[in-house]
Parts: sequence; structure tokens; C-alpha cells
Amino acid sequence: MQKQRLDSWKSIADYLKRSTRTVQRWHARHGLPVHHLRGPKGAAFAYSDEIDAWLPGFSRSVVNESALGEGVISARRRSIELTAAADELWELRSEKNIHSISAMYREAIDEDTGNPAAFAGLANALIFAAINGMVDGSMAYPRAQEALNRLSRMDSKRTDSKCLAAWLDFAWNRNWGRARSGLEYVLQHQPRNATALSGRALLHIAEGRLSDAWSCAWEAWSLNTLARPLSAELCWISYLAGDYNKSLQTISDMRVSGAYGATHAAIEALALIQSGSFGSHLERFETVVYEYPHDRTLHGALGYFYARTNQQARARAMIEDLGSPSEKKTTAYAVGLIWIGLNRLQDAIQSLEASFAAGSRWSLGFRSDPMLKPLMAEPRFVSLLKRVGPQTSNPMMKKPQRE
Repeated sequence: MQKQRLDSWKSIADYLKRSTRTVQRWHARHGLPVHHLRGPKGAAFAYSDEIDAWLPGFSRSVVNESALGEGVISARRRSIELTAAADELWELRSEKNIHSISAMYREAIDEDTGNPAAFAGLANALIFAAINGMVDGSMAYPRAQEALNRLSRMDSKRTDSKCLAAWLDFAWNRNWGRARSGLEYVLQHQPRNATALSGRALLHIAEGRLSDAWSCAWEAWSLNTLARPLSAELCWISYLAGDYNKSLQTISDMRVSGAYGATHAAIEALALIQSGSFGSHLERFETVVYEYPHDRTLHGALGYFYARTNQQARARAMIEDLGSPSEKKTTAYAVGLIWIGLNRLQDAIQSLEASFAAGSRWSLGFRSDPMLKPLMAEPRFVSLLKRVGPQTSNPMMKKPQRE
């Protein structure tokens, strides 16, 4: 049969001779093969041959469902409603609402363990929380992997499964080649998938290809300008590239527009340290640290500043407050910054090794992070860099040769 593209929910509904609401429900509950141009909220389209291949299995599931009791059917409907609500929140995800999003997806799974969209959403939320250091990666990433495994058993051809697998590959499994292939597959089928574009940007950061990272991050942000993490990614790339004025200006724009969050604050602190302006903003950042208590990188930046301004006792006190990276891996990068400020380089490297092991976002930037310049001649750190991204030359180690 000739392949026909159906370019809207109405076209899909007309093809199936059902209402738009019905086919949307079939997509959410039964996996009707529908694609989106811009992620879950983007314009929908489908291919007639894929729908025709899906219909026989769907017919069998409808027969089986008709034998279920009203309680089971009601639970499945509740699961769909919870997933839809969580998807709405996910579009505007932030540090503040991610725990609520995770809980909604988890409840949706409790209502219906056969809801693939809920497993996909839960995996996304867990990866987000882990990569941003809000939960221990050693707990969150395996749970995300299990959610992905269950999702794949239900529908191995879902594009979001491929995207999730790619994120887990570069953030946790550190399988850089497989991550790249997975993201390329997703973007080949969905060129405007913001999550895949953001993932590709992070992979480019790990490779040290900051110009390419910026291009991908900008495209991802353009597709969802209200998502704080995507704007923070832009600010971080500018910081990693050494363009502190651009990073700070973007952060300022985000603050004015109400898109400022904990990650923006952390990047702002790091950029101000590198630009030599942190001292004039010290009082504000001492307040911001308590406004965003879960973002330990802010604590690390403040502790670094204390260490560099002959306030070693305060810096060491912050290390004690943050705890040992072996016990609290989410604090590892922050503790490493303070050790650098105290010129305890081997202790700093040990902390950064823990940050890498935890699958933190910051570890993806080790090749380019200006805060880590004092470590670039340390063999132990050079060895760590060989594990960050594909084997490429380190741009920060080349600079002294040009000078």
C-alpha cells in the first residue's frame, strides 16, 4: 500500500473515521503511531502504513479490554489524565516542579502499569533530576533505565524511547558513540525535537565543540522558550566558551523575563568569579544561596570565593556543610570548586571524579570549564578528561602553546 502522510489530528481522525478526541485517546492509551514536529505539544502527523500495521493489534486489545471491569477501565482513564497533566508541566519543567511531575507520572503508573507514556515521562523526570544534582544519580539513573526497559517492552519503536536511551548513554552509561547514534536517529525522524537537540548540545559540550553546542542549544530553546533548563544551557555554553559578558547578559535577560532559576544563579556566580566581579555581588549571592538550597553549585562558588579572599575557615565550614562527595555525590562538583580555591588540587580531583561518577551535568563540561584551569597539568585530571566524551584534544590545554 502506498505510504500517505496525514498532517494533522483531523486528517488522522478522518482516515480512521473517528473523532479527533478518540484518536488522541488511542494515541495516549494504545500507542497509535503519531509523530510530533516539536515534541509532545507540537503539530501531529502520522503515516497511513504505520496506522494500518498498528490496527490489528489494537483490535485485539479492544476485545481484551471489553472483558475488564469498570474499576480497571476507570483507573486507566485516570492514568491517562495524570499523564496528560504531567506532560503539560514537563513542557515548563524547572527545579521547583520536577518532584511534582515525577509524582504524577508515578501515580499514573500505579493506576495503569500498561501506560507507556507514563513510563517515558517518569524516565525523563528522573534523568532531569539526576543530571541537575537534585537527586543521587546512582539512585535515579537506574530507575530511569528500568522505566525505559518497561517502556521498550511495550513499544520498542517509540521515538521517545530512543531519545531517553541516548540521554542515559551520555549522562550515565558514558557510551558516547551510542548516544550520538541515538540522537541522530531521533533527529532524523523528528528534526525539531527539543529534547534531542538539547541532548546533542550536551554531547557537543562533552566533546569540547562549544560552537556546535551553542547552535543546537539555541535551536532547542527556540522551540520551547519557556523551559528554564534550555535557556540555562545557553548561558552555560557561553560561560564555558569564556564569553562571560554574553553569559551574564543572557542571564540578566532571563531574570527580567521571569525565567531565572537555580541553575542560572549558579552559572551567574561562576561567570562573575571568572570576570572578577563576584566580590561586588557577594551580599546578593549569600542571600541567593539560601533561596536555592538544593543547588549546591551556588554553595561551591561562594566557598571558592571565601577561599580566594583569605576566608579559609568559612570555606572549610562550607565543605563540612556540603558533606563528603563519597556520601553525597550531588555535592561533588561544588566541593571540588572549594578545594580548588583552597589550592588542594588532589582533593579537588577526587571530588570531580565523584561528580563524573554521579552523572552530573557539570561533569560534561570538564574539558572547557574555566574554574578547572588549575587542574589541567595534573596527570590524574588529564586521565579523568579522557573519560569525558569521545577522545578529542582539550582546547584549554592548547592555550598556553599559542601564547
